[in-house]
Amino acid sequence: MKCKAGSSVFVMYGFKPKTVKGHLGDPMLLDCRTTRPDIKVNLLINQKQVSRLQYKFDPRVGVIVEDLKGFPNQTQIKEITCLTNYSSSNMLTFKPKISLRKPLIENHNRTYYLVGEEIALNCSTYMNEKYKPHFEWTLPNIKTVCIYSTSNYKQ
Repeated sequence: MKCKAGSSVFVMYGFKPKTVKGHLGDPMLLDCRTTRPDIKVNLLINQKQVSRLQYKFDPRVGVIVEDLKGFPNQTQIKEITCLTNYSSSNMLTFKPKISLRKPLIENHNRTYYLVGEEIALNCSTYMNEKYKPHFEWTLPNIKTVCIYSTSNYKQ
């Protein structure tokens, strides 16, 4: 396999790491498309080789990382690198920002409640079923809660 001097084997190239955002449990697409279909790409996460079972490579699409479950502290991954079989100097580095999806709190028809009245909130989030989310409720400071009185209401 030969590439012209000064040319890149990647469609997208550059020396600065690219930031890629994603959510825990979601597939992640890395733009490691190659200029030729016979170029193979390997993946390193935090400078460690990744098993081919955990990602797919298509020269027209790039690398699709299906699941990062095998990596503890996924939100702490510092870099993901695409390397080619052509040369170790041909690489693309990505700085992932992996976060949890914010939970959804379903609204109810009522928007006003009386002090002391029980409130039930349904909270849910979307993620791969392998992950077990842990929800913690943080209640607002009672002084920051806005309470309206209707006792002086006139028609």
